[in-house]
Amino acid sequence: MGWFTKEWAGRSRLAIVAGVAFGVVLLAAGLLMAPFAWQLAALGGSIYYILLALVLLAGGILYATGRRAGPLLLLAAVVLTVPWALWEAGWNFWPLFARLFALLALLAA
Repeated sequence: MGWFTKEWAGRSRLAIVAGVAFGVVLLAAGLLMAPFAWQLAALGGSIYYILLALVLLAGGILYATGRRAGPLLLLAAVVLTVPWALWEAGWNFWPLFARLFALLALLAA
């Protein structure tokens, strides 16, 4: 448990539980998204969803292990998602909302 103790040093028990729980949520989201992302790409759709699934998996691992790069990786995913969503959906509200809402909700958590 040495790596775990080192990464979480100086943080409250609540912060540790919340970080690990959020990491598990991100991992679950990435694992659930991955097979559908592969299927979409195989049908000629955007590979963005594959990349996002990989980012969610990596972010989940970073969060769950207490690494400070976890929030930065999630923030980078959101920052890069906005121009992609605008490019793909334009300024149409509902298509844009569908592409941004879940990721922005994760960032707010």
